[in-house]
Amino acid sequence: PTPTAVPTPLADPEDARVSSMLRLANTSLAAGDPTRALNLCLQASAYASRKNRSDLEETAVLTAVSLCPDSPRAHFMQGRYLTDLNRHSDAMNAFQKAVELEPTWVMALQATADAAIAANEYQAALQALRQAVEADPENEDVLYKLGVFHMDTLSIPSSARETLEKFAERFPEDSRIEDVRSRLDTLGPSEPSDEAPETEAAEPTGALEPKAAAPESTVSLERRQKAGEMYSVGAVHHANQAFDRAIAYYQEAILSNPDHAKACFNLALIHHDRSEFDKARGLYTRAIKNDPNNAQAVLNLANILSMSPETKAEAKSRYEDYLNLFPDGAGVITATTWLDANP
Repeated sequence: PTPTAVPTPLADPEDARVSSMLRLANTSLAAGDPTRALNLCLQASAYASRKNRSDLEETAVLTAVSLCPDSPRAHFMQGRYLTDLNRHSDAMNAFQKAVELEPTWVMALQATADAAIAANEYQAALQALRQAVEADPENEDVLYKLGVFHMDTLSIPSSARETLEKFAERFPEDSRIEDVRSRLDTLGPSEPSDEAPETEAAEPTGALEPKAAAPESTVSLERRQKAGEMYSVGAVHHANQAFDRAIAYYQEAILSNPDHAKACFNLALIHHDRSEFDKARGLYTRAIKNDPNNAQAVLNLANILSMSPETKAEAKSRYEDYLNLFPDGAGVITATTWLDANP
């Protein structure tokens, strides 16, 4: 008998269609039409998504970023894909790249904030929402989202109140106005707030007598109170080792009152512990400027400066300052040992 021929399997039609679109995207880019190339990648990604082909969608997304690395849309597309996979940190990074390329793109800033919140990256979320409000002050969605973020996530009543009051004033006809008014009722009127004691990590070493006066602050009482409130909440999170939340609060405190030495110092401690020495160095310097009696700040700054030959002279000066100001401090051995080794 004549053997039956085995039919040749047909190529997967979905693979074939996506491959065809991506080949055409490459051809379009080579022909000098990056816009068409990107649109073809977007079409391929959308088609793959409709067909529930995550593998093909990923190929389309990666092709878009590869062909059009300077396109904010390509990185935004990647962020959306990663969000669908619940890869929120990676999505945040992709959205941030889109924002770097187009800093006033409010949709990308909102997406950055959403991904950052999902990834518990509150510092990045706060920065993105602020940037969105600055880019479009009349955008009711971002202003509302910032107010709710301050209230529900960061628990900073003064910032929440200020933002929600702006929303109520600018958008009285918005469908969320009743929610905003209810939130403002819950927050109540602005009240002075006392600062919480510093975290254990922020205490100066040793029982020291005051030896220098900090400069008199020119920041208004209202802003100092707001900074104190934010510092207090940050210090609680710092003590509980919720460092990302602490960073967000300390930065809010410093934004309201750049002279807030405790917030500068505690934020420096976190960056120092993370080996982010440039950030820590600048914050220690600011803390010392506004609180010359912070022994640990002086010593920590000297320790960072001593790590680089380029700042050796400054390290020597800081160690000498420490010994002059705090002759009984716990860091005396560290300072004298380094000075003896580096005459």
